Amino acid sequence: NLGNADLEVSEFSFNTAGDLYFDANEAANGQLPWIISPNSSVDVFIDYFPLDEFSDTSYLTTLSSDLATPSNLTVQYGTGLAYGDSRDLFEQPINGSTDILFGLDWSCSMYGDIANVQANFSAFITTLASMDSDYHVAVVVEDSGCVLGGDTYIDNTMSESDQQAIFTTMIGTSANQGSNTERIFSLFESALSSANRSNNGCNGGFYRDDAKLNLIAVSDEPEQSSNPYTYYTSLFQSLKQDTDDLAMHAIAADNPSNGSSACGASYNARYEDATIDTSGIYLSICATDWGSHLETLAENASQDLSSFELTGAPVEETIEVAVDGITTVGTWTYNQVDNTVDFGLDHVPEGGSTIEIAYTLLGNCQQ
Repeated sequence: NLGNADLEVSEFSFNTAGDLYFDANEAANGQLPWIISPNSSVDVFIDYFPLDEFSDTSYLTTLSSDLATPSNLTVQYGTGLAYGDSRDLFEQPINGSTDILFGLDWSCSMYGDIANVQANFSAFITTLASMDSDYHVAVVVEDSGCVLGGDTYIDNTMSESDQQAIFTTMIGTSANQGSNTERIFSLFESALSSANRSNNGCNGGFYRDDAKLNLIAVSDEPEQSSNPYTYYTSLFQSLKQDTDDLAMHAIAADNPSNGSSACGASYNARYEDATIDTSGIYLSICATDWGSHLETLAENASQDLSSFELTGAPVEETIEVAVDGITTVGTWTYNQVDNTVDFGLDHVPEGGSTIEIAYTLLGNCQQ
């Protein structure tokens, strides 16, 4: 206000067909109308966020008590300049590699639950096979962390009957329980120690650097390992270049805050917190349908072949996706939170295909 009386600003009208945006800065200025005293001012903003290289124009009309110009028009212009271009290339694996390690609590209250795991293991294997998954499956029950039996893992080269027999051997019996039987995180730590997982270790061959690692705890008791649960999640994530390649799952006691029956099982938050922090699955040990439980775990244990993380931040409207050189539209979406291009379940690129994603980089402009 350059005059000698109060100026009342009553309304703004903003029009644009481009990438300009009006901000009345009401957090600082308050809601209209504004009373601006002589020789005072308030700030409003026109923000420019160009998504292309075309020229943009906007029109801001201010209505006020100014007797000479009660309606004041200002015009804004802008032209976007591309910050840069990026082209990301991905080669789809022939099949998703996943290492799955069960940790079983052999305390006396668990005998029926372990029988359920054993009886429904075929559903788990069938689901993995249907997903064309390259899997290694093992079980740890002893304090040493060593997998029982002559095989350190089960894989998709074995017959289903052989897989079932080896799994039964790995489960062992109640005689195999030790001091860590209700400390499943400690069992996992022992099983995945550098000594045990090395080629010459008792679990040699099970663990693969390039596979997704899934740890499945099965217990009806609270998790009682000596360290905070975050120690173990961080330890297991450190085995992977990408922390998303580690997921911890659990079949354990219901959270009483959900109003569920505990069915004799005892809850603490450690298993559930670990699943939340690693995007795993938490299932109730009180359930009767363990076939469904194991199918759910198998579906969530396989490596995600539908999502591709971009190396740069894109201008979303400029993303172009080609599979084996053929541009594809309507088969994928952009996930801004994860900065990924995600294919729909019916359009996941086949193994061995090449995915090329081109886009204009989103500028990092400073005001």
